[in-house]
Amino acid sequence: LAEVVLTSVLRSDALLARGRLHLRAGRPGVAQPCFEQAERGWAEVNPGSVWHVEAQEALAEAQRAIASA
Repeated sequence: LAEVVLTSVLRSDALLARGRLHLRAGRPGVAQPCFEQAERGWAEVNPGSVWHVEAQEALAEAQRAIASA
């Protein structure tokens, strides 16, 4: 289980970083799937954790950017 959690954490960090780069480059539609994957991963492994909330906030930011475009 520890290996699965570590893999999930590393993958989530990579997805969030990739999504943030796309968001900063003005591509919220490309960022959104990255944030969705990170959010789903945390929802499965540790729902309600600070990391899950971080992924939810990033996803919401992308969704706001898409809505305002």
